[in-house]
Amino acid sequence: MSQQNSAEKTAEAIPKIDARLAEWMDDLIKRLNSLYKNEQQNITHVMTGNEVIAVIQMAQNVFMEESNLCEAEAPIKVIGDIHAQFQDMNRLFDIIGRVPEERFMFLGDYIDRGPQGIEVLMLLFALKIRYRNRIYLLRGNHETPAVNKIYGFYNECALKYGVGIWWDFQACFNRIPMAGLISKKVLCMHGGLSPELTHLDVIRNIPRPCEPLDRGLLIDLLWSDPTNKGEGWFHSIRGISYMFGRGVVEQASKLLGIDLIIRAHQVVQDGYEMMTGRRLITVFSVPNYCQQFTNAAAVVCLNSNLEISFQQMAPPPLPATVVAKPAPAIAIDTDSNAAKADKEFIKPFDPKLHHVDLKRRADSESSDQSIEDREPVKKSKSTNKAGGARITNEEGDEMIELGSMRYLTVRSFRGKPLIDIREFYVDKASGKMKPGKKGISLSREQFENFKALIPEIDEKLTSV
Repeated sequence: MSQQNSAEKTAEAIPKIDARLAEWMDDLIKRLNSLYKNEQQNITHVMTGNEVIAVIQMAQNVFMEESNLCEAEAPIKVIGDIHAQFQDMNRLFDIIGRVPEERFMFLGDYIDRGPQGIEVLMLLFALKIRYRNRIYLLRGNHETPAVNKIYGFYNECALKYGVGIWWDFQACFNRIPMAGLISKKVLCMHGGLSPELTHLDVIRNIPRPCEPLDRGLLIDLLWSDPTNKGEGWFHSIRGISYMFGRGVVEQASKLLGIDLIIRAHQVVQDGYEMMTGRRLITVFSVPNYCQQFTNAAAVVCLNSNLEISFQQMAPPPLPATVVAKPAPAIAIDTDSNAAKADKEFIKPFDPKLHHVDLKRRADSESSDQSIEDREPVKKSKSTNKAGGARITNEEGDEMIELGSMRYLTVRSFRGKPLIDIREFYVDKASGKMKPGKKGISLSREQFENFKALIPEIDEKLTSV
């Protein structure tokens, strides 16, 4: 596919917004990008205080239109802490790509500790307003007044625009989603799990605006940490929330029907770390954190099959006068060989495979045709016990027709059966079956209630 065609298909998937608003956001993004590699200017040279307030108000309206558990589809790249390092964030974008060509989910902590928190927020907010389904922003523990009044953001606001604008940001932070869900199977948050997280609807039902206090679900989503010191729940060494072990992660994965948790909140030397058990990844996305550590920055990449890879940015050299150290491991397997195998499980990002994945996704998004434009699916003579036709897709998987142009496929994902129910059509140009935009993927447990509809499904599940 040519770059032009790829850009056209990306554009087709972006919701339309008012032309004047789009023009303003494009101009604002251009102005903010002009601060990249510009040591002489800051945001006050390219945005007025009234513009900042207007962007804050528009962004918080967009956040309120999303669920507190905002949902996105893979392929996507998951980005950890930024901490006001605007220049490093843009260097990272040079490596991993930019919105709207790529889809991102940020896990919070955009501000504090670094010098350009307002610049980071304004660029991300402008991208969110302009391309709302290409970038998703979650809340971090530093997006709370008790924290960011102490660690730098309050002083930054006072210096650049006055303390009043700090309060506008707090109102917006109280409306940012607390967690994200990717392709129904990957749960993302800034901190970690909570004893109160017994169902995903618990997050969806959190009323906003909300401000975390000193304990409970909101605090845990922002503050809790994984540990390799045991299997269960422990008091946190931070003095707030909890630490949780491998057993808690495995239990939560089954209870919530998810396969993986991606969180941020802690600096790790390689920019990413796989927890023992391979069900939780910590990602940290700025290098040389606070000039106290020599850590790299990384992002976690999920393709359309939810296969995991990483992209990494090496830390730049520090001044000779700075004494920094490697970041400690936080929750790796205590067996060094097992820890090495866990780390190698996450492969380096492959741009060629990613290009193919984006093409497949763009084809799927652009193929959401009206019924009258679609040719009927040609059925084979073989039928299942429920009467549905059997058809083989391009990967060789047998599909069972459920009626109304919908087909069921059972395939293996990470050693477990995964049931796809998706709308298909026949592409006029190639004559091949293509998946439509509408569909759902279920685990065996989730599918149990529907199993009676297809008498032979249990036999197929057993054979996977």
